[in-house]
Amino acid sequence: MCLRMMNTVLILLFLIISGPALAIELSLPVDCEIGKTCWVQQYADHDSGPGATDHSCGIASYDGHDGTDFRILHIGVKVAVLAAAPGTVKALRDGVDDRMVKTAEDEASVKNVECGNGVVLYHGDGWETQYCHLRKGSVSVRKGDVLKVGDALGEVGMSGLAAFPHVHLTVRRNALTVDPFSADPKSDCRAADRRLWSSSASAQLPYQPSTLLGLFWGDAPLTDDAAPVETDPTRDWPALLATGWAINLYKGDEITLTMTMPGKTPIVNSVVLDRNKAQYTIYSGSRRPGSWPTGRYEASYEIKRNGEAVIQRSISTEIK
Repeated sequence: MCLRMMNTVLILLFLIISGPALAIELSLPVDCEIGKTCWVQQYADHDSGPGATDHSCGIASYDGHDGTDFRILHIGVKVAVLAAAPGTVKALRDGVDDRMVKTAEDEASVKNVECGNGVVLYHGDGWETQYCHLRKGSVSVRKGDVLKVGDALGEVGMSGLAAFPHVHLTVRRNALTVDPFSADPKSDCRAADRRLWSSSASAQLPYQPSTLLGLFWGDAPLTDDAAPVETDPTRDWPALLATGWAINLYKGDEITLTMTMPGKTPIVNSVVLDRNKAQYTIYSGSRRPGSWPTGRYEASYEIKRNGEAVIQRSISTEIK
C-alpha cells in the first residue's frame, strides 16, 4: 500500500472512531464580556448516575443539567441573547413572568414551562440550539425567521425554572444533547476535548473551577431585587460592608474577607465551607461609629483550597 493511500485510510479510520464530523460552530450566545459582566455558572452534567460532574470533572453542574448557563449579576441589567450559529427559528415562547424560583411551590408554578421564554433554532443536518429563561416581552424573532450568527433573539431573563438571571443554552443533534465543551453526547469528563465553540468564543471560555463574581462596597447586604452598589461609600452611609460573591465553591474551601478602616483594628470574617456551594456570599464591615474616620478603606478577599490560595482580590476607597 502506498504512503498516500495509507494516510487516507488512517484519516478515514480516525473519523469513524471519533464519531460524526463537527458540522456546527458556535459563537457566544450573549452580548457581554465573559468574566466581567457575565459568567458561566453551570455546565452540562457528564455523570450518568445520580451525581453531577462537568466536562472537566468539576462540580459546576447539577444532576441531569443538559446545557450551559450564562449568568449576569442582576435582572435589572439588560443583556442581549444572540444566535450562536446561523439558522431558522423553529419554535419560540414569550409571556412567562420573570421570577426567582426558591420553593417547591415556585417550582410547581412553572411546571411544563421550565424553559420559560425561549427560542429554538434549527441549523441543518440535525443540529439545533435552544435558548431558555429569556426576559418576558423581549423575544424579538418569529417562527420561520432566517437568522445570521449574532442576531438578537431577546434578552437574558429569569423566566421559567430559574434561580438567577441567565440564559440556558442547550445544543442537540438528532434529538441527542451535545455538550459544546466536549461535543460527544455520551462522553464522561475524561473524554478528549472536542469543542463546538469557534476559536474566538473558545478563547473567551477557559474552564474556571471557581469564580469570584465581584467584591463590592455596600451599605446593606445584597438582596434578590437590589443590584450591587456601583458608587464609592460616602460619609452618610449608615453602615459599610465589603461583600464577596463567588460561584462553584468546594467543600473545605476557606473563605476570608477582611475590611480595614483608618485607625481601627481590621474586621475579619472567615468561614470553611461544609459542602459544595453553587454560590456563596460573605460580608465584612461595620455600622457607622458616630462618623466615618477619614482616610483609606480597604477590603481583601481570599479563597484557600487545600492550603493554597486559588482566588485573591482587593478593593479600596477613600472617605474624605
